Amino acid sequence: MSTKDLSAEVSKIKDGDGKVQDFYQIRRELCSKGKLFEDPQFPAVSASLFPKGIPKERFMFNYLKWVRPKEITAEPKFFVDGVSRFDIEQQGLGNCWLIAAISRLAMDPSLLFQVVPQDQNFNENYAGIFHFRFWRYGKWVEVVVDDRLPCYGTARSSERTEFWSALLVKAYAKFYGSWEATEDGQSTEAWQDFTGGLTSIYDLDVAQSIPFEVLLEAWEKKLLMGCGTPKIMKKLDGLYGDHAYCITEVRKYKGKNMVRLRNPWGMMEWQGQLGDADPLWKTDSKMAEALNFKPDADGEFWMPYELVSDYFTELEFCEPLDTSTRKLEVTTFEGEWQYNTTVSKGHLRTLCQNAQYRITLGNSEQVNGKCTIIVALLQKNRRSKRLKNLKIGFEIYQLDNPEKSPNPLDIDFFKKNEPVSGSGAVGEQREVQRKFELVPGVYCVIPCVYRDSLSNKGSEFVAISDKAEEFLLRVFFGNSNNLM
Repeated sequence: MSTKDLSAEVSKIKDGDGKVQDFYQIRRELCSKGKLFEDPQFPAVSASLFPKGIPKERFMFNYLKWVRPKEITAEPKFFVDGVSRFDIEQQGLGNCWLIAAISRLAMDPSLLFQVVPQDQNFNENYAGIFHFRFWRYGKWVEVVVDDRLPCYGTARSSERTEFWSALLVKAYAKFYGSWEATEDGQSTEAWQDFTGGLTSIYDLDVAQSIPFEVLLEAWEKKLLMGCGTPKIMKKLDGLYGDHAYCITEVRKYKGKNMVRLRNPWGMMEWQGQLGDADPLWKTDSKMAEALNFKPDADGEFWMPYELVSDYFTELEFCEPLDTSTRKLEVTTFEGEWQYNTTVSKGHLRTLCQNAQYRITLGNSEQVNGKCTIIVALLQKNRRSKRLKNLKIGFEIYQLDNPEKSPNPLDIDFFKKNEPVSGSGAVGEQREVQRKFELVPGVYCVIPCVYRDSLSNKGSEFVAISDKAEEFLLRVFFGNSNNLM
């Protein structure tokens, strides 16, 4: 597959002295001197793992050594026989969501090679330096790392001489400030950092099950998908609680709705129906051949889709968006929720204090009298600050007389008008996105933080955050294949 050239649009990170870490320049200088790179921004010390010190329960990290791949094996390779979903396995840290995300990303080389440039190896021009690219709030950023890896805790490939995945995890750790910052999360967050795509998370305890046809269509359109188990598992059968799995295939065969999943550990698999030990695979050899079934101890397994909601609590989706092929236009707004101490005065007052963004839907954009848009709201910097996500969302109001409407809209407007749509309060997700079909006109989108009401338990109201918090609001216009 061809790879999109991002070189012209990738920003470079500056160090504490304001100097840019330019991969090619640093590599040329080191090669001319015969030296290996030692990253001053992300040194090979325990503080890069745990900035506040190694926790007592993680005492084993006190004894690790930092080694370069050439100290691990005589002939390290960046890639071995291309890329595969089996090229990464979780080791030591609680970053299953990240490892699962990388495993699924490796199944689409056109996406992977946007993140992992192919112009690097351990032979030609080797200087112990590697570079990777991540999407950060609307822009691509290049992250440079040295190849000194902790001998415990980092990810590894099933091919012991292959190192692209371990170095990618190190770059992602630097991207967020430490290895510790990569613990606990959802694969959608990593997929968005790898693609800039739109994300959705569905609570199976509430929605029960997404129709299989929707899942199958999502797979055919190459959405990245995964699922997570609850912290406390009522049923085990080879699955583990509070754990992320990526979906590596969705198939309908002989009336059976089936999904294939992978445990990022690279081992420990589902032991129930359609698992590797199910006699059906031997009695129905045609099915085994059609589904490319191999009973390997590789962490991958098939499972009936109707059982997914019995064992998993959420489904995750990320749709990579290429606006050049999807005929989409995007308008981006960056803003923040200001600190305010008057939230107790009611949600109408806080609505007029929140940032407000007006969009216009024209007659030329409509289909069957409606205009299709996608509104996506993303809260920034929560992971790098090691803070729990806020409960965010947005309200959409239509302006019947935009020229006469106050700008910004005031409390009198909100007393007389109700939102025509919006997301409402959603779970504590980094991004909330919804698709709408609206009549042509002028609308106001208001990003909000939601809280449980103190006076009426269970109800919610719109509020401004206790602290200044930044957000990214994206509005996509035009024909979209977005499913969720």
